[in-house]
Amino acid sequence: MANPQKTKAQHFVPRSYLKQFVNDKHLYVLNLETLRKGWKEFPRKQTPAGICYAEDYYTIREDHQNHYFGLGGRDSHFVEDQVLKSLEDHYPVLLQKITTKMQINMADAIAMSDFITTVNLRNPYWFEHVVKKNIRAWAEKLLPELVEQRKKQDERFARLPDELYQWMIDSLLQSQDEDPDYARQFMLFSLIARYSDENDRNKQMREKVIDCSWQLFEAPAEGPYFITTDNPGAAVELANNQKHSIKLDGGFALFFPLSHRYALVFTDQLKDNAFSKKHEHKEIYRVAANAEMVMFINDTLIQVANKLLIAATSDYLGDIADKNKPPEKG
Repeated sequence: MANPQKTKAQHFVPRSYLKQFVNDKHLYVLNLETLRKGWKEFPRKQTPAGICYAEDYYTIREDHQNHYFGLGGRDSHFVEDQVLKSLEDHYPVLLQKITTKMQINMADAIAMSDFITTVNLRNPYWFEHVVKKNIRAWAEKLLPELVEQRKKQDERFARLPDELYQWMIDSLLQSQDEDPDYARQFMLFSLIARYSDENDRNKQMREKVIDCSWQLFEAPAEGPYFITTDNPGAAVELANNQKHSIKLDGGFALFFPLSHRYALVFTDQLKDNAFSKKHEHKEIYRVAANAEMVMFINDTLIQVANKLLIAATSDYLGDIADKNKPPEKG
């Protein structure tokens, strides 16, 4: 049962991350959803605590117990208080190291990689546009693989008829289709599995991120500054300029704002293979970004934002609101 004293407003963008875009105790938010509807909108002052959260977003409910993914036996707030909190609390320390040093140790590089990928995998944009749309196809591919793996592990299972396995697979797929909460349980399971540090599951993502050369872009002291969104980061598919919230293979450039002054930029077209070759340190190459570079990254971020643009100042967001304001009624 959920502890009534525990928070119900659970952030899908970490507050420790949002705080890096605060200027004079506030940050500014522009609601793209309202703007897209053709309504008049303008930047509003907010606080990290007041945005990018949903009620009981990570809560393990009673009806999740011993169902599908074995979420039972855990505290209702295990994902919020254990899985995600360690990454969130470590972020300010990582930011300070990355923005002040020319290299960081591999443990910190792994932590930064895990933070970037988890920020995406826990996000409602990823949940709605990727998990929900692909989960049945994933299950259709994964279940037969699990069957074959079990046959190899235990000869007793190898003697069972294929028709029985097919019936079991079809039954599981049907129960998945009939359960509206199946996808959310899958998301919670995925976050817990990564927290458990399964070698294969985490190694693939870490290799993709850390093997790329990392470039740290610093915005001009006088601005413009980097913005972020309620779906942080944006990837560009280099072959066709298609934008994604995250893409880590097949020719990409990924822009991930770290704060209003800094953004991490990496691509699989430039690599040092630091993770694959087991380097002790990860090199960081500093780039003094000019206004055009900052604006290019900001414009790219807008294209994969979900509902909110978030900035340290209102200038850039105000320009966007002005360009998209509805025509005056004559």
